[in-house]
Amino acid sequence: CFRYDNLGVEVSIYKRSTGWFGCGWLYLPSFGLISDYHLCDDNPSCPIAPGRQIFEITIDPSILFSGFFKMFHNDQVPYQLILRVRNNRQPSEELLCMAFQTRIHY
Repeated sequence: CFRYDNLGVEVSIYKRSTGWFGCGWLYLPSFGLISDYHLCDDNPSCPIAPGRQIFEITIDPSILFSGFFKMFHNDQVPYQLILRVRNNRQPSEELLCMAFQTRIHY
């Protein structure tokens, strides 16, 4: 049975934006603060077998919204997070892509 034991997580964050050119999502660079980490490090859900699975991924955006980014943050503005899980042994193999929208309060 094949199992995935070397998984990477990429998180992209966008802020809802409205302006002269209409509305949309503005990409916020995270400079690797909430992205590019290994899912299987200290995670009891790993290794993961193919098929339907439940596993936990913790994302802590408070790291991103401290300091410089805090100046641009507004509790009323929605954010979109796109989460991608890939097989680090074959980086072009994307196993999961998920997008969700939320407000971030801290």
